[in-house]
Formats: sequence, C-alpha cells, structure tokens
Amino acid sequence: MPPKPLAVAGAARLRCKVMLLGDQGVGKTSLAQVFAGGQLKFRRDYTLTRGVDLVRKVVQVPDSPIEVELFLLDSGGGDIWGELLSPHYATADAFAFVYDITDPDSVTSLARWYKQVLEKRGEEAITGVVIANKRDLGSEHTAPSVSAGQAFSKNHGLEFFEATAPKGDVEAPLDFLAELFANAYEDRRQTLLRAANSHAD
Repeated sequence: MPPKPLAVAGAARLRCKVMLLGDQGVGKTSLAQVFAGGQLKFRRDYTLTRGVDLVRKVVQVPDSPIEVELFLLDSGGGDIWGELLSPHYATADAFAFVYDITDPDSVTSLARWYKQVLEKRGEEAITGVVIANKRDLGSEHTAPSVSAGQAFSKNHGLEFFEATAPKGDVEAPLDFLAELFANAYEDRRQTLLRAANSHAD
C-alpha cells in the first residue's frame, strides 16, 4: 500500500538510514550510485564492495515541505563482512533487500538476510522493500524469480519493486522508503502534539 499523503505545519529535513542488503553481484552498488548521482554515473565494470560504503541523497516528499536525507549503506554481500554489518542492523531505519532476477540463489538468500536483521534487532517486523534488480535482463526464464520475490515480499509485509540501474530506473523503492519514513515522523509528531494538548487541558 502506498504511503498516505502528508500534512505538516512546517518545513523539516529528516535523516533516514537505509541498508542495502543482498548477495554479492546483485547490483546494490549500481542502484545506490545511480540513485544518488544519476544514470551517467553508472559503472559497468563490477567491483566488489568491501564492507560498508555510504551514499547520500536528499529526497523531497511529494506535496509536503519535508525533505528526507537518505543515507544508503551499501553493504558487501559476502559472509566475510558480517561483523561490519552487524552494528548497522540495530541503527538502520529501513532496509532494502536486493536480489538479481537472473540469479535464483540470490532470491533464496532473501530469507537469510531478513533473518539476520530480525535476530540483531529483536523485532517481529522490519520496515523495508524488496528490489528485484536487473529487470532489463528479464525473460520468460526469469519470471519464476520475479514471482518468488513478490511472494517473499507479501509474506514479510514488504513492498516489492523492480529496478534496472543501467536505464536509471531505481528511484521508486527508495523514494517510497523516504516517504514512508516521513509519514512515520509526522505520525509521531501528531501523537506528541495531542499528548501535550491533553496535558495542557
């Protein structure tokens, strides 16, 4: 379900930390680079992300004075980086679980990444999205991977998106998280205002 529209009194800039999680080679780095800098900055030569890299972009929430400064943590997908990722699991505001539609194993790994986050955060639910990457390489052979990602998203209460970095089609899932974060902020703000008003009465 899309985030509801915002109604806020004044301008604000929020900071939201989003972790990009998924196996090596699924395209997390390309997604982050294109989202932050545009299609022209997409690098076609693949290099392994070592540990955690940070990418920043400010997103203007539609029909709202609120801006969300997204900090995208692009994580290396190998087990070797597990200790570097763990501290960020507890402090991230949202998660983007990324898989490659041409790699069935990366779809299966979504459950492992999700479980790791749950164990570190001690929560029953996670705010996030699933991104089926490399849509431009889709064919009848990749349809099962897309369906599996949709099923995983539905079963875990996550929004499902498809993306392709070479064509610059990466903004929808991350803009969604920015708007979702802004909505949560506004809900908290309204709750505090109501509480303050009730005490004043």
